[in-house]
Amino acid sequence: MPTLETIPVETFVLIALAFFGGGLSKGIVGIGLPLVSLPFLAVLMPPLQAIAMLAIPVISTNIFQVFHGGLFFVVLRRYWTMIVAVAVTAVLASSLIVAVNNEILLTIIGGVITAVGLMRLVRLPVGIPDRHERWLNPIVGITSGVIGSVSNLFGPPVFTYLSMRGTNKDTFIVVIAMVFLVGAVPLHGNLILQGVTTSDILILSALASLPVIAGMAVGTWLRSRFSQAVFEHLLIAVIVIAGLNLIRRGLM
Repeated sequence: MPTLETIPVETFVLIALAFFGGGLSKGIVGIGLPLVSLPFLAVLMPPLQAIAMLAIPVISTNIFQVFHGGLFFVVLRRYWTMIVAVAVTAVLASSLIVAVNNEILLTIIGGVITAVGLMRLVRLPVGIPDRHERWLNPIVGITSGVIGSVSNLFGPPVFTYLSMRGTNKDTFIVVIAMVFLVGAVPLHGNLILQGVTTSDILILSALASLPVIAGMAVGTWLRSRFSQAVFEHLLIAVIVIAGLNLIRRGLM
């Protein structure tokens, strides 16, 4: 079990860099904290502990983004069935992550991450009519809840759905933040109840918020100065390589 006393200095630096990278991605494009940080953390420690360490950074940053821009109630009125579906599914399925062994968990996480990276290469068709929201929103929410409950990655189904609908970036960020928030709370609550998330991991998780905040600050500053196209290509490369590496570790 990792603690401040037992983690070597070089490993501590690598952990901080993983969280900084996740915060940087979140600051620039609004998503990417678990997507970027988790593959690198899972190389440095067991997958469940890596997921547990994301608790405070994920919850705190998504609380900030949920209320950013004053769109909270507008988004909630439109997507409340999706949010409720994610929350209910996450509560019912939150124990799945503990039941899956490390090799399977690594493979699942790697597969989801690789799929997300490859999806970013594809120009998804835009044009799902608004009339389909009533039945698509809860289905996407349930799918997100199941995938997130075994991998801590609640975003991929929602990201794909919103991309296919051509959702504007401000609404996109708030919806994704809501999904991560309502999914993360029951997931991490269950990890505490199961004894996976200890007080030592919570201390490390709180400290991890510092490089995440720093990364978000830098990412926000870069957003208006950095070519979005260049960043997207770099992010896709990192996500796909990290995902394939986790699949390799899970299968070999």
